[in-house]
Amino acid sequence: TQIDRSRVSTCMMNRNAFKTDLTRLLITNPDIMTMNMDIIRRRINIPPCPGDGVYLRGQDGQVYCTQHFSPPASQLQQMVQITEVYE
Repeated sequence: TQIDRSRVSTCMMNRNAFKTDLTRLLITNPDIMTMNMDIIRRRINIPPCPGDGVYLRGQDGQVYCTQHFSPPASQLQQMVQITEVYE
């Protein structure tokens, strides 16, 4: 349906925006990777997935969504959770 396509599109834009913001943060603050994810979350506004998915970041820098863009099963153990589960 149109609503589902809108959610997928919004999720993709959110993931791309986070990836861009994180790249900008890494360039301006090279020591940021020594910080934990909580500090990064405070520095970057990460909107929640409109479909109640959880955003994950892979070792390759790719941002995944558990609802719309699932990571490969072989990489799940290496993922860093970006957003929290909303209920």
